[in-house]
Amino acid sequence: MSRKRKANKKRQGGRVTPSTSKKPVTRPGAGFAPFGLGDEESSSGWLANAAAPGPQPEVRDVFSAMAGAIGSLRDGHPADVEQLASEFVAILAIAASEQGDEPADGSPSAADRARALEMLGVAARLLAEAEAQRARPHADYLDCLRALDPFLDDAARVAARSAAERAGDRAPVPQWADAIWSGQPIGAWRAGDLLGDSVNLGVELDWPGGWERRVLWGSLIITEGPFVNDLVVATLDEFTEVYTPGTGHPAGPDGRPYLADVIRFLDEADLAATLRDLKLGLLVASEHADVPVQPGHDSLAPLAGLLLNRLPVAGPEEPSSTSEAERDELVSSFLNSPEGSVLNGVAPVEVRERCEPLFDYVEQRSDGDVHRWSPAVAAAFLDWYHQRTTSSDDAPDDGAEHDRFRQVVEAWIRYCHRLKGWPESVTVEALARLDAHVQPGIDPAKVWGQALSDGLEHLAEEFGGNLGFGDEVGDANESGTRPADGSSE
Repeated sequence: MSRKRKANKKRQGGRVTPSTSKKPVTRPGAGFAPFGLGDEESSSGWLANAAAPGPQPEVRDVFSAMAGAIGSLRDGHPADVEQLASEFVAILAIAASEQGDEPADGSPSAADRARALEMLGVAARLLAEAEAQRARPHADYLDCLRALDPFLDDAARVAARSAAERAGDRAPVPQWADAIWSGQPIGAWRAGDLLGDSVNLGVELDWPGGWERRVLWGSLIITEGPFVNDLVVATLDEFTEVYTPGTGHPAGPDGRPYLADVIRFLDEADLAATLRDLKLGLLVASEHADVPVQPGHDSLAPLAGLLLNRLPVAGPEEPSSTSEAERDELVSSFLNSPEGSVLNGVAPVEVRERCEPLFDYVEQRSDGDVHRWSPAVAAAFLDWYHQRTTSSDDAPDDGAEHDRFRQVVEAWIRYCHRLKGWPESVTVEALARLDAHVQPGIDPAKVWGQALSDGLEHLAEEFGGNLGFGDEVGDANESGTRPADGSSE
């Protein structure tokens, strides 16, 4: 599916949360091939011109690309047809979101999606009426209507089903007709790594009729989230072919060495919690145009929305927070640790003060785990702290004070990594991000961008995707990594 996007922008402000009012991924390789419906303009030209004066184009033009694709899926898996229908609806939503030649900024809004469904209802009803009048109805167009059934309004749905019934034996029924949109969740999976910056949540689906089970996977970004940035439908075996539990991430020719030490896992998960987290992550991505999502997210968002909306899903959990007494205890344990004991030149009351923004950050913009300080979390915190202090009186006002703050942050990172049992290479990388932040001439936003892109790009590389991070991210760590003991080179 073609998708125009503006360059990804780093988010500003507080942690992203949803408002209270409210494809398989089309990547090449690994069996996840695009259906190739073409650019949104080619499938929505009739809709755009429907109100124009003069002769009207043929309504079948709206569905011609989908009909061509669905003809090859008559004996295919119902999940493949569902993904085709989802991509078609996504294309209409994208077309509805664009203004003239201006590219859409982020995913289509709720208003764009509603307008797309209205347009789809009109077109589907007219197509159904046209096919009902034909002596020899086109089976492929009737199959389009069958596949799009849950997205149609009542009038269009009645017309579409009536056309299929009237066709009878004149249009053969596909193998998937009785099973499409009937997949039931039977289990859940959780795939991630020891750093916890992102996790792949999977809902395993079973269709009536003995069809092969498939898993709807959503990549949930936790640091600076939570939001779902990508969706894919695959069998469990297909997923593990490119995501190997018990191994590190592929670093790639330009990758960072620490990624090879970040071991991945794949575990069975609680279904209710998985559905809740997926729904929350999709809602956040749909309501915030500046989150960096893959085009595959837009392609499968209609499908995922249908699944989650027809199941009972619990509301989001309340964000965790620590009391003042709990923060005092955390700092006390830190000061009594080997890492904290080296802060003998910093008064305990100042250590407590310098730890305050560390606690604030993980509660406001991460997952609330005060000891999870991965390279991505460290870099994102430093960017957040820089933004906050440059516009307030919180910034260290002299070099000595600045050095003490850096000393506390470095010791805290080392302390947390020891508690987590993380490899030394991860600690070296996190401290390198700290070094890059405090060096003159280094833009801390680039440090954050590099940290997040590391976490997202290694996932995209496994699936053959591209997250859209370009030269604007840069390599903020040109100075190299710190020695393991934290001394300067």
